[in-house]
Amino acid sequence: MHPHDDPEDPTANDCNYNFPQVLFAFVLGFTCMFVLAVDEIQDFKGCPMDGQPFLWKEKALDAAKPG
Repeated sequence: MHPHDDPEDPTANDCNYNFPQVLFAFVLGFTCMFVLAVDEIQDFKGCPMDGQPFLWKEKALDAAKPG
């Protein structure tokens, strides 16, 4: 019996993706996440706590002052 005459294993290709499939999925996912991130950044209009005091910011500025 020749080795290539073996019956095919039906589970041989389960979850076995080739490189172009993996690359396509990665690029598609990266592109979608990039577009969504840019959209979120465009929707962001300043800090929602602009009216609140930034105690940490004041402390940092006081610490940075010489003297």
